[in-house]
Amino acid sequence: MIVKNDGERWSAQGLEIDYAVDGGSFEDVTNEFAHGLALTIDENLRVFGHIRNVLKVAPAQVWAEFFEDTLQDKFEVTHSQLSIHRIPIALLFQVYLEKAA
Repeated sequence: MIVKNDGERWSAQGLEIDYAVDGGSFEDVTNEFAHGLALTIDENLRVFGHIRNVLKVAPAQVWAEFFEDTLQDKFEVTHSQLSIHRIPIALLFQVYLEKAA
């Protein structure tokens, strides 16, 4: 995720998943990013039964900006992620049990 401040607003842009939000502070934008992405994943699971629609990487321009900023300024790059979702067993295994006659 890239987090930027333009002087007035903060923005967060995902890299592995093309998702972005704006906020008023660093804490706000990182919390909104995590919460909004979780809601997006949950909604895709509810509506489609999968998250394939969400699994798109950010455009090449975003990645180029990330690497240029990282290499030029020699920022230390760290990544962490935690996402927990409850998935109905039927979606996982598509197993149907028949009642014995």
